[in-house]
Amino acid sequence: MLFLKYQRPMLLITASLFFMNICYPCTRILYTKPNQAVLVGNTMDWHEDMRTNLWIYPQGLTHNGMTSAPSIQWTSKYGSIIATAYDKATTNGMNERGFAAHILNLPGTDYGIHNNNKAGLSILLWAQFFLDNFETVEEAVHYHEQDHFQIVSHTDPTTQQPIAVHLAIEDASGDSAIIEYTDGIAHVFHNKEYTIVTNEPTYDKMLEKFDNGANFYGESKQLPGSTSSIDRFIRATFYTKYLPDSTSTTEAVFNLLSVLENVSQPAGTTSPERTTISTTIWKSVSDLSHRVYYFHSFQHLNMIWVSLDKLNFQAGAPILKLDLTNPELSGEVTNEFKAIAH
Repeated sequence: MLFLKYQRPMLLITASLFFMNICYPCTRILYTKPNQAVLVGNTMDWHEDMRTNLWIYPQGLTHNGMTSAPSIQWTSKYGSIIATAYDKATTNGMNERGFAAHILNLPGTDYGIHNNNKAGLSILLWAQFFLDNFETVEEAVHYHEQDHFQIVSHTDPTTQQPIAVHLAIEDASGDSAIIEYTDGIAHVFHNKEYTIVTNEPTYDKMLEKFDNGANFYGESKQLPGSTSSIDRFIRATFYTKYLPDSTSTTEAVFNLLSVLENVSQPAGTTSPERTTISTTIWKSVSDLSHRVYYFHSFQHLNMIWVSLDKLNFQAGAPILKLDLTNPELSGEVTNEFKAIAH
């Protein structure tokens, strides 16, 4: 996944591949407790293998927003690790400062009419732009609210509907924000208490309806069990709230993974009751405190992880790729990445 000049046309061609069906969901969980690591977990639910690989980007890479002129231009301030879709789009990642970003589906999103006089940013680069440029959520939110660019979507060729996602961001202090667009207007939900993100409805309606989910459930009322966005939001909120204190970061990671498993979607085939099926094809956990990125693919029995502090992110360092088709990957894989010419 290179955003260098000679590859930019390919990114736009494959935009429709990334969002072949806009109804596929995901879940993000931010887990913070006093004196413990700040962790964020993410599930990727999709109808097929999206050929995800992991990439390492150094500082100093020049990008543009991949839209018709004018297109926003920037040079990456921070290096990052990312998980790709079809090696063409950034879906999830963390930068060297412990700042993370994730895109999740949000039906009904409306980015507004494209203003040809305003700098554009392709929706496929939204997460990467934030990883490249910001260290804290506060900094990112302030920049976004200055209205420097316009998000430009693409049309899904299957549904003829525009691609619709929202962005979740987090930092090592445990701060959180969710950015959504309705009627062409950006809405930023910025609060450390906003730890769970799924899909529809919009975040304000989700919070209004469920008061952050967990208050409605206990011995007198069972948790909902479906894979719908609302039910996953409630279960993720409830189970995260009652996770036990951990004696180590490793234990905290596995505790969070246990909640991700609860909101994951099992493999399945279509039926009259479910005409579309999405399966959790991978899960990630970013340790924002210690800058370690954990990843588990449905294709592998083993968890892998990357220690960002062991990597060279200085400008001029090589772009690195980890081919996840290797079935032997296990444990610490920081040294398994291969340099890609650029």
